[in-house]
Amino acid sequence: MSKSIKQGLYDPRYGERAISRWGFFLVPFATLTALLLADNYGELERFLPLVLLIGACLFGTCLICHFAIQHWAMIEFDQDSLLVVREKKEIRLPTSSVAKIDWSHWDGIVLWTDDGLQLQPGRTSDREQRLRLYRFLRSSIPEERQRHWPQFCQKNLDWLDAWHRQNREPQQGEFLMTRRLFDRNWFWVIPLSLLDGGIAAVVSTHWELAVAIPLSMLTLLAFARMVLPPGGEVRPKNTIANWWLPLCMLLINIVGGFMLGAITAFRSNVSGYVAIGESALLAAGIMGALVLFAGFLLAAWIQANRFPINRAADQWATLAEELRIAETHSKTG
Repeated sequence: MSKSIKQGLYDPRYGERAISRWGFFLVPFATLTALLLADNYGELERFLPLVLLIGACLFGTCLICHFAIQHWAMIEFDQDSLLVVREKKEIRLPTSSVAKIDWSHWDGIVLWTDDGLQLQPGRTSDREQRLRLYRFLRSSIPEERQRHWPQFCQKNLDWLDAWHRQNREPQQGEFLMTRRLFDRNWFWVIPLSLLDGGIAAVVSTHWELAVAIPLSMLTLLAFARMVLPPGGEVRPKNTIANWWLPLCMLLINIVGGFMLGAITAFRSNVSGYVAIGESALLAAGIMGALVLFAGFLLAAWIQANRFPINRAADQWATLAEELRIAETHSKTG
């Protein structure tokens, strides 16, 4: 039995158990306390519907969590058996007792046993242990008992592909994006954002913009830099990952320009300028909403076409095998 697997897996329903355990006590107590306070201040009739609505929603959340924790959690396994837990109860089941596994269930990965128990694999933040767990489930359960494996592969190929790109050398048409390279490419944004903030503060007379605009730009840069692995990652030279950041910055500057124009027009006493300002403000809002909506659609389209479902399982198998070989070489070498 693998000790690392046992130590790395934890109950996937830990949060729901805590909400269910404490919510059924705290929600009625808090609701009653709120009603007594409202009555004490003579506002019971005014706040009664709102307090009851919030209390009912919170109590409903506790009920949903209570039903969700009826699943057992698989926290340990080997080639012959599974150790599953629920609350403080543990059961060891033979691997052959798994009747079916749904890889893309609405509730995550779910296994059913011959006795009707529903199991969920324990979670882990370690990618190697997670991949080892998926290998175990794929190899231990007969293929005819597994459902929605291609859908699972398509949904999870993002993190597997990102991990794979961190463990190989760039090929033709690719480059290694490191944090140092990112700093060199985007250092110029800092003085530009300071200039933008100064102009916005002078035009609008809202001097807090001199800090807010550079801070928002630096936050965007820090996020983009943070998602890069410390060792860098291999990227194609022509990919959306290389231009989403300048696109976001361009959008911020365009929308900000419209809003500054609107502020300047509103400060004028000329009715025509005020009307132009209203149109500029409306254009900024519409443009921002349309770009965000288009961004979501583009991201969904890229995700669907990047890993087509008819090839997702083969792509997963190829990447997983290359990672397994790399892991073996790193341990033996």
